[in-house]
Amino acid sequence: MRKLLALLLFVWGIGVALAENHPELEWQVLETEHFHILYHQGLEGAASRVAEIAETGYGPITELYAYEPDSRVRIVLKDFDDYANGAAFYYQDSIEIWTTALEHDYELRGTSDWLRNVVTHEFTHIISLGAARKAPQRMPALYLQFFGYQREKNRPDILTGYPDVLASYPVMTTMVPMWFAEGVAQYMAEGVHNDRWDSHRDMILRAGVLDGTALSFDGMGVFGKCGFGNEYVYDHGYGLVIYIAQTYGEEKIAELAREASNWTSLTFDQAIRQTLGVSSEELYADWIASMRLDYERQIEELGELREGEGVVDLGYSNRAPAFSPDGKSLVYHSTQKRHYGPHLLILRDLETEEEELLTAGVSSTVDWSADGRRLLFVRIDRADKYGSRQADIYEYDLDGQERGLAGKVMWTLPAM
Repeated sequence: MRKLLALLLFVWGIGVALAENHPELEWQVLETEHFHILYHQGLEGAASRVAEIAETGYGPITELYAYEPDSRVRIVLKDFDDYANGAAFYYQDSIEIWTTALEHDYELRGTSDWLRNVVTHEFTHIISLGAARKAPQRMPALYLQFFGYQREKNRPDILTGYPDVLASYPVMTTMVPMWFAEGVAQYMAEGVHNDRWDSHRDMILRAGVLDGTALSFDGMGVFGKCGFGNEYVYDHGYGLVIYIAQTYGEEKIAELAREASNWTSLTFDQAIRQTLGVSSEELYADWIASMRLDYERQIEELGELREGEGVVDLGYSNRAPAFSPDGKSLVYHSTQKRHYGPHLLILRDLETEEEELLTAGVSSTVDWSADGRRLLFVRIDRADKYGSRQADIYEYDLDGQERGLAGKVMWTLPAM
């Protein structure tokens, strides 16, 4: 029995290792003056384009922060998942990018050139956080400890008594709040503004400022929020960085990072005061006040505001509504009682207001058939034997039957 169990664990371990390492992929390296770009088969065109984007952004961003990495930055390109994201590992000067574009209708941001945006965004992380680092890359943190002991008065053979003092103090060598880290990564630098402040972001910040629900300054500094809270950190951070650049000058963004690298600035609040001459509380209050003034002026110019009537109020995210051909039903995505995704597909009878959960994990808009009996949408399937999760287009019959149609082809706007 033990031998069988050991064999099963061995076989399972091999499967896990193969899934994690994607043995089906063949990797290559494209080398430029400042980058090593690693990519697998099928991404030859993307690798060439990323090389051009990265080299174009290298000069403006490193010049702004007066900081350059010690060696070439590694960029790893992936396309074995239908997933959009990027990550910067600034202690290793390494970037990972999923080349699938961020969904076209992401309701909290406008559209952009995905590769140009994400490559510049992640490289700005590498440079801005490197400029803000207080110590070499090999020293991400210090941990200071002090132990005190009771004096032993009665027995000469005991050197010390029991511990009576234990003090511990961790010191991070990179202390940058999330609003600044993500704000400058979206701002980028003059000449390579490959992201932009759009009406979606402005809508979120405008609503928060006018109804008093904007994140506090401390709340902007951390992630770990439910619902749209983490996205608000990006939105608010981008807005505040733009305000700093417009009010104090773009060079102050880089000066903030460099000031944060000084051991005399143990908090980012100290870096703000040293660089901008105001406290963090004053900076935040001035920013909110300036936005409130602008938004109230906009409202006054628009005149009477018209607001629609809410249909549902359950769920932090309800999106992508689509009316049936006869106008009697509505399908939409909803998180319902969940604090996170994925979204559920809900069918609502507009006359009775009754709702039915149809399926989960829908990742696109939904289209109705002419007879109102079938729905078309995209869903990310379960992982295959290599661990990859890819999209397929599905046809859903309101009788409860569904079937995949396209066979692992990424779609964003399915239509009957």
